Amino acid sequence: MTAQIHDRLAYLGQDYELLTVSGGGLADPLSHGLQPSMLHTACWRGYFCSYAIIASRLVWSELTVRSQEGAYPEIAGVRPSVDPAGVAVYRGLDIPLRFSGRILAGKDFIPERYVHMGFQAPTAYASLLELAFTDGRLTTAAQLAASPPAPEAGV
Repeated sequence: MTAQIHDRLAYLGQDYELLTVSGGGLADPLSHGLQPSMLHTACWRGYFCSYAIIASRLVWSELTVRSQEGAYPEIAGVRPSVDPAGVAVYRGLDIPLRFSGRILAGKDFIPERYVHMGFQAPTAYASLLELAFTDGRLTTAAQLAASPPAPEAGV
C-alpha cells in the first residue's frame, strides 16, 4: 500500500496534518449522501478533508472525494467542482462541527522518516500539536516536544 493522504488542519496561520483522532463528530461524507471510492493508491478511503479552527470553533472547510455513483449533491449549499477523472472538490464548506475529543496534528515532515505504507507516524514530524475539543470548541492546545532525530546507521 502506498503512503496515504492525511486530512489537513489550519490553525493560527499554520497548516498541519491530522495524525491521530480520538473522539467523534468529524466530517463524514457518507452522512451527506456520498459513497466514496478510491481516488488513487494514496487515497484508498476515497476522500480527504480540510479543517480549520476559526474563533476557537472547529469547522469542516473542504472535501475532496470520488463518489462511486458519480453523483455529487450539494453540501451546505456548496456545489463541487468536478474534474474529468470524476474527482470532486467542495471548497468553502465552513461547516461548524460538534467534535468532542482529541486531535494530534503534525507539521514539518521529516523526509528521512517517510514510510511507504499507510499513514505517516507522529515521529515523522518535527512539530506536533495536541488539541482537545468539547462540542466543537477548542478547549486546549499544546505544542509537544519535537521528535528526536533518528539514530544514524551503525550507531
